[in-house]
Amino acid sequence: MYSYKSGIAQIDDISGGFDAGTNILILAPPMSQADQLAYALTKPLTGEYAIVLSTNERASEVVDAFKAAGADKRFIGVIDAITKSSTPSIIDTPRLMFV
Repeated sequence: MYSYKSGIAQIDDISGGFDAGTNILILAPPMSQADQLAYALTKPLTGEYAIVLSTNERASEVVDAFKAAGADKRFIGVIDAITKSSTPSIIDTPRLMFV
């Protein structure tokens, strides 16, 4: 089975990498830039996809963050758990779901 490296020596030395399909939960205090770590860990490699559940950023912000990290937005799926409360009429797309 393929093992994914995080690119962060402290994580890779301890874990040896992550198996395909691994779910990662990052718990961190506010203002710790944990979101940047999350985007770096989940940025899809060529031919792969990432699905993100966002509870504090709109789908467009998540996609923009992945684009800034060098990911192709066609391979990013977002389940947005906040936008629907402010924009109830928003419609799902093939890559964005609003709950």
